Amino acid sequence: MRRHPHRPGPSWGDDTGAVVVESLTFVLPMAAVTFFALLQFALWGLALLGARDAADGGACDAAAYGATARDGQTSATTRLDNIAGQLLRDPRVTAARDATTAQVTVSGDSPLIHLPVGWTAVCPLERFTPGG
Repeated sequence: MRRHPHRPGPSWGDDTGAVVVESLTFVLPMAAVTFFALLQFALWGLALLGARDAADGGACDAAAYGATARDGQTSATTRLDNIAGQLLRDPRVTAARDATTAQVTVSGDSPLIHLPVGWTAVCPLERFTPGG
């Protein structure tokens, strides 16, 4: 049995590398948590970008001359499927049109952890005005 020169009593072996193992038990879980937090943030951001683009396009389509709110809702739903795909869970698209504006709202949840995602776009209606 090897004895440490400054400690009386038996030695339990060489402790070389023990600090590295102990620090890895803290560092690796923290790295994993950080990685998954960054992944969740990236997925939430991509879902928000998809919702924003779908709402903007749908509102502009609903505001076109002769269009209806249903046209904007259909356009936004199609855009959302093409752009965001599965990035937006439980997507909801609503559209409204009044005398001066068209409004489309796209909402849902981001994947993994269900964080709310939503965007509302408003466009003025296209209309003919008498020249003069």
